[in-house]
Formats: sequence, structure tokens, C-alpha cells
Amino acid sequence: MNRYKRLKKASLVLAVSLLAGALIGKTVFYIQKLSRSHSNLIAAAPTSPTRSDTTSSLPIAEKPNLADLVPIHLPDKATVEQELAVKDRHDFFEDIIALEDLNEELHYENEELRVQLNDFLNWLLVNYKGRYPLPEHLLARLQINPISDGALLNPELAEYLRMSIDEEEHINNSFLDIKTTLAQIEAAIISVQAQDEDRVVLQVPKFEEEGEILREDLYDDLATTLGDDRFFQFLDVAETALNSNMYYFGAAERTMVFEVVYLAGQDRPQLMIKDGWLMEDGENRRTIHLTESFVSEVPDEYLQYLNFMPASVSAIYQ
Repeated sequence: MNRYKRLKKASLVLAVSLLAGALIGKTVFYIQKLSRSHSNLIAAAPTSPTRSDTTSSLPIAEKPNLADLVPIHLPDKATVEQELAVKDRHDFFEDIIALEDLNEELHYENEELRVQLNDFLNWLLVNYKGRYPLPEHLLARLQINPISDGALLNPELAEYLRMSIDEEEHINNSFLDIKTTLAQIEAAIISVQAQDEDRVVLQVPKFEEEGEILREDLYDDLATTLGDDRFFQFLDVAETALNSNMYYFGAAERTMVFEVVYLAGQDRPQLMIKDGWLMEDGENRRTIHLTESFVSEVPDEYLQYLNFMPASVSAIYQ
């Protein structure tokens, strides 16, 4: 029994020894393997160059020769100022040329905008038809005197045709030029037909040829300013009154009578003015437009005829 225990114990010790030996052998194997790997890594790593190697590989710069250097000459102050002045003048003229080009471009664009405005206003007139408070057939009878004070455009007509400020100013100038020329023609051909102490009769013959030229000039100017649609609208409502304000453009023979009269109940004498226009209206037909008024002061439109009146008349009313 004891012998059996001793054999068992010896077998156990032997097994443990064998196991320990195997573990130690395996550990030594792995250590040797790691050592060989480390040695290979160290052998493959690049070596750093020494100080002497680095220094010997750099090129050595040569010392410059002072005789080969070129001296730098700076311009004097006067030369610099002169060159700057020439450059400034050059830039100035370039600026002027650029401004002239810009002005021409703006003028062209402004003309394009004016044409667009006329087209738009004409479109308004066409598209406003049938939208007035009055029926359209009654609207065609609407008449507006185109001239209000002197030779100025009637503001109501300007509003009706939706004129711009520039258009109003242009038409005012046109009216004034045409009316002044008509008055000059009339003054050159007027004559005294009868005269006594308190009465004078003046007559102006027709001047159709000159008057028609002036009418065409005015109409062309109006059409250019307003555009065709608004121009014809202008003629619809204002042509009749325009003729009477513009001496009928020489198509009528004119007779004026200025006479001093004493009216009942008036302490101061009155001046009676008869102004008649005689026009041929077809064959064997004549049309007369006559106005008669009594005034205590000569109206502005008749002041130009005071020099034809007797001294007694002009002394009272001048």
C-alpha cells in the first residue's frame, strides 16, 4: 500500500517536471525569435550622415567682384514732377473723352425713353375709349380752347392729353413762335379803311399761302411731340378754337372797328370793338365770325392796334 503511494507520488513529480521543462523550452524559443527580429530591424534602418559628410556636400559661394556692380542713378525731383504732370494731362484728356462718350450714350437713351413714353401715352388714349363719364358719341363733341393766356397752352387740354412737363413747354414755345410770326405778317399788310375823330376801321387781307406754311409747321411739330394718336385727339377737341386763335392761318379776311361811344348811365366813355372774320365757305357761300364788345380798357390782344387809332381814342385808353 505504501509502495503504491510512493510510485504515484513519483509519477506526479515526474509529470510536473516534464511540463515545466516544456514551458521553459517554449519560452526560450519565442525569446530567441524576437531577438532575431529586432536585430534585422536595426540592420535595415538608415544611418544618419555625420557632420563632416554634410558640410562637404554643400557648394561654397564665390566672393563677388565689386568692380562688376552697376551703380543706380535716381532721377532728380524736377524730372519726376514733369513726368507726373504729363501723366496727369494724359489722364485728364482721357477723362474728357470718356465723359463725352457717356453724354452721347445718355442722350441716345433719353431719346429712346421719350419715344417709349409717347407710345405708352398713345396706348392709354386708345385703351381709354369708352371709359369716360360721357358716352363716346358725345365725347366727340367736346371742344377745348387750346390757348388760355396769350399764347400759352390751356392746362385743361394738357391734362386731357396727359402731356408731360417737357411736352407742355415745347408746345408753348411752338404756339408763341407761330402766333408771333402771324402777327408780324398781319402788321405788314394791315391798312386803315376809314377814320374820324372817334372811330377807325382797320382791314387785313387774306395771306393764305404764308398761313398754310405756318399751319403745316405747327402741325408737324405737334405730331412729333405728341405722337399720331394724341395729335389727332388734339385736332378733334381743339382745332376749331386753334384756328380762331391763330388768325385762321391767313384764310380769312379781317375787319376791325374801334369806336368811342357813350352809354346811358356811364360817366366815362366806352370803347366799342367789332372784330369780324370773313371766309369763303364753298361756292357762293361765305362765313362770318363777328364779336362785339364794350370795354373801359383795351384788351391785351388789341393793344398792338392802338397806334392806328385817332389820338383822342388812344389818349383815353392807352
